[in-house]
Amino acid sequence: MTATPPQPSNIQTALIDQLSDEKFLKPQIDVRDPWPIDLPQAFCAALAQPLHFPAISQSVFPGDRVAIALQFGLPHALEFLALLIAQLTNLSIEPDDIVVVINRELAEQFGFSKTQIETACDPDSQDAPATLPKLVDGKQIHFQIHNPGNTSAVAYLGANEAGDPMYVNRQLVDADVILPVGFPSVGDLQYQTDCLYPAFGSTAVQLRFADTEPNATACLQEVQLANDNLGSFFSIQVVTGPGGIVRQVLAGARHDVVKLARAETTKLWEFDWPVDSEVTVATIESTVGPPTWDDFANAVLAASRLSIANGPVIVWSELSARPNRQIRSALLAQFEDEISKKLPRSLQTLAAVMQERPVYLRSQLTRNEVEALGIGHIDSVTEIQRIAESWQTGLLIRDAHLCQISATKTNQRA
Repeated sequence: MTATPPQPSNIQTALIDQLSDEKFLKPQIDVRDPWPIDLPQAFCAALAQPLHFPAISQSVFPGDRVAIALQFGLPHALEFLALLIAQLTNLSIEPDDIVVVINRELAEQFGFSKTQIETACDPDSQDAPATLPKLVDGKQIHFQIHNPGNTSAVAYLGANEAGDPMYVNRQLVDADVILPVGFPSVGDLQYQTDCLYPAFGSTAVQLRFADTEPNATACLQEVQLANDNLGSFFSIQVVTGPGGIVRQVLAGARHDVVKLARAETTKLWEFDWPVDSEVTVATIESTVGPPTWDDFANAVLAASRLSIANGPVIVWSELSARPNRQIRSALLAQFEDEISKKLPRSLQTLAAVMQERPVYLRSQLTRNEVEALGIGHIDSVTEIQRIAESWQTGLLIRDAHLCQISATKTNQRA
């Protein structure tokens, strides 16, 4: 694995660059380079002058066992890992003293074989998990693919306020230094995902969080307690905007740097457009895992809030899964006399949008699969241009499913 600057995405080359600038306004396209900043320089500067924390040269020393934890969904994860390995090498940290802890999804991205991943994640295995070597920029680095169901792979960290045991990946517990590399999610605190916990916790821990409301105070307190007990007081945070473009790299005291990264991320994703669009194109680019129908629904709703009442909405994505029953019911409600009150409120709104305007989708699904849902099928920019012919102005929204539409706009549509 060798880190190289990422190439423009398929969405950029196949859509953004070809979509007419005369017809479509593109307010988010102020830069086209996926790394508009000098990433190596920004990364080095963040580690050299972290926020409210000693420089990495004063906090990591030869002989330390260093565990690097990469948050699932981290944009350009390989590039950031290579930069961090280079920093540690400059501090005379031996590769054998470094372990990178990842989940199975990142393992796939990093090129581990299906057999390696299945063996590492075997839910019935209770053997001490092995580390897997892989070259990162010419250095052999050891990786561990986290297996939450293997009791040998986790260690007891303490108990939460309710007395429930907290188990975390043993490599993290045993490390002298933990270097988490994460990124804030878009939206409120309740939607944030911590890099370490419960992501690298045991199955019981992960199930406990899954069964609890995401904004539960107890969960937030447990996350903080787990980090404190691990001795994880330092964090590296990547701030990205629409299109997965890296805008900032921040490092420093965990609480302060995470708070700052969230604030900077929020600024990048705020979207306030004063004029209603006649035809709106919404992309789905930045996702944690494959794009979902929830992403589609959110993109349609966001675009509709910025559009005239009957203006078409076109969603450009790599969506490949079929919708669940609730999403399907919401989409097909456009052919019903009434929208079912049994649907969640957000899906009732989606159904209402489907009734008032044409909605099109570019995806990996077949034409028959898309049209059977009452959605128009497109697969080229030429088709978008044709749809837009009868309209004067258009608008492109990158990552519409994540954009935070201004409260004023939302209230106007309510």
